[in-house]
This record gives sequence, structure tokens and C-alpha cells, in this order.
Amino acid sequence: MIERILGTGYIDWSAMLPCDRAVAFPTASNAALAPYTHSWARSAGWQWRIPLQHRYGNGYVYSSVHCSENQALDDLTLTLNEKPLADPRFLRFVTGRRQTVLEPQLRCAWAVFRVSGALGVDQHSFGHERDVPFAGTSRS
Repeated sequence: MIERILGTGYIDWSAMLPCDRAVAFPTASNAALAPYTHSWARSAGWQWRIPLQHRYGNGYVYSSVHCSENQALDDLTLTLNEKPLADPRFLRFVTGRRQTVLEPQLRCAWAVFRVSGALGVDQHSFGHERDVPFAGTSRS
């Protein structure tokens, strides 16, 4: 979305970082939550487990060259003791970075963050849901 709007260019790092897919889903929190994120290496990428106030966020970032969607979901599910609270979300991406970082890109990212609530993304995953203006802008 940022590239379509701002046309800043993108440097593709997939030759060095082959992970290009992810699968994620929430699970219920059990008794005591750890105050840190767990992450560990997997056969085709890495997995995370993030304790949140009311649930865990779980996911597996992997290389589609080395692992199918079904295998990634199976690998992730087998390591968890809780049942998923929602259907898994499969994501596709290209590793890399923008050629330039400009304030308009940050504004665009903020707009994506704000719109994500309308798309059903859990705002608690990102932190507070409040209006914070960028430098040089005012609240209106």
C-alpha cells in the first residue's frame, strides 16, 4: 500500500532472508502469563508466542520454498496446548526495506494502523488506540 501511494521504491532482501509467508492465530491465555515473548527457530523459519492481556498471539514466519501453508499450520498447531480462538490468518510478504524513509510514509503507516480496526485487526496487538499527531501536524 505504501509503495502504491508514495512510490518510494523497495529493496528486496528475499535472496538473503527467504521467509515470505506467515500464519497466525490467537489462543486463550492460561493461568499466569509470562512477561516476555517466546520465539524459537523452526525447520523453515521461526515461531513466536506473545502474551497479551486477554490472550496469546501465536505465529510462524516461514519460507514458502521450504514449507507449505498446511505444513506451517500443522507445525504451529502441534506446539501449542490451547485451541485457536479464531481461524488462522495466512500472510504473504516480501522481505526488504523502503529505499527512503520519509514522514509521509509514517503518516501512511499510521493511516493503515487506524484502518486496520475497521478490517477486524485486534487494536490491542498494536498498543493504545488513541490519536497521536506526527511532528508538524496538529489535532483537528
